[in-house]
Amino acid sequence: MEKIVIIPALNPDDCLVKIVDRLWEMENQVIVVDDGSDEAYGDLFQSLEEKCTVLHHAENRGKGEAIKTALEYIRTGPWECGAVGLMDADGQHLPEDMEKLLVRTVSSPEALILGIRRMDGASGFFS
Repeated sequence: MEKIVIIPALNPDDCLVKIVDRLWEMENQVIVVDDGSDEAYGDLFQSLEEKCTVLHHAENRGKGEAIKTALEYIRTGPWECGAVGLMDADGQHLPEDMEKLLVRTVSSPEALILGIRRMDGASGFFS
C-alpha cells in the first residue's frame, strides 16, 4: 500500500525541495498543491515534478482547499492508498517524523494518528 504525503504550498522557498527529496528517498508518494503561488515560483514547482505530483490552483484558495484538492486526487487516483500524511512546506516538521507517523498507521489502519510536540522538547503520537 502506498504512503502519500500532501504538502500545500504558497510561494515556498527551497525548503520544499529538500522536504520532497527526502520523502521521495523514503519511498513515499508526494502530492504538492501549489495554492495560487506567484508566477516567480513556477520553476520551483516544475523542478518538483520529477519526484512528485504537483497540482495547481489558479488563485490562492487556502490550506484547507489545497488539502481537499489533494484528497480528491488521491480518491480518484490509480494507486491503493494505505496512509495519508499532511506536512507544511516550510520545514517546520521533519520528513523523518512524518515517516514515523506513516509507519505507525500499518498497525492502526482505522486510526487518525497525530504527531505532537510538547514544550519540553519531547515528541510522541496520539491515536
